[in-house]
Amino acid sequence: MKFLTLIRHAKSSRDTPGPDELRPLNPRGLHDAPAMGKYLDATFRFAPDIIVSSPATRAIHTARLIAEGIGFNEWQIKEDPRIYEAPVPSLMEVIHDQPDEFGHVCLVGHNPGMENLTNWLCGSRAVFDVVTCAVIMLELDISSWPKAGEGTARLREYLYPALIGLGKDDD
Repeated sequence: MKFLTLIRHAKSSRDTPGPDELRPLNPRGLHDAPAMGKYLDATFRFAPDIIVSSPATRAIHTARLIAEGIGFNEWQIKEDPRIYEAPVPSLMEVIHDQPDEFGHVCLVGHNPGMENLTNWLCGSRAVFDVVTCAVIMLELDISSWPKAGEGTARLREYLYPALIGLGKDDD
């Protein structure tokens, strides 16, 4: 049994000039990400073996804020450019590349990738309109990460800021 958590980055600013990958979190994102981390810790004793994030500013900042909330060393977060605006095959490469000693992997990235990956792994439409700072917890009936594939996962939890009382949940 393996566990995979997918997190969409927190709300970012569209007001900052420059390339998309450099967009920072906005005030709501700066509030929601650490609050989500604290909620995950308090409710689930959330403890992934590894957090792998898109290198985009808004994603890696989200990963660091959630890591702080769960007591995960932010210096152990791995950045992987394959997650940035990635289609399912690229995200699956990241998953397949994880060491089998990891029982729980957490990816922090973007939509529509997180949503498409969830639905593909579950073999059905398990989630839709995944909002910013949403957390998707999956259970995979596999013994090795390379065995992850279509229909191998079951949705355990789908959380988002409004669900845990943090306010508006649009993207």
